[in-house]
Amino acid sequence: MTFEVLAAELDARGVHIAAVGGKLRIEAPSGAITDDLRAALVTHKAALLCRYAVNAVSAVNAESMPLQHTNGTMAPWQVALWADYPRLD
Repeated sequence: MTFEVLAAELDARGVHIAAVGGKLRIEAPSGAITDDLRAALVTHKAALLCRYAVNAVSAVNAESMPLQHTNGTMAPWQVALWADYPRLD
């Protein structure tokens, strides 16, 4: 089973996954996880951890990072991002 097929099957069965402390946290209706799905979860554990850890970090960062300071200057994360780009003037 490919990762894409696994993800679609889990969504169709109402299975919710989160990456917590390097482990997968799975909430599923009774009987939703078959032996085949369990084997696929083990096979694709690393990819699932990456996918759900990135989603969690993105959601937190999007809410917690201001776009700019109230005085109109760039926020520290913006300064760090743009510091690596050459100036065009």
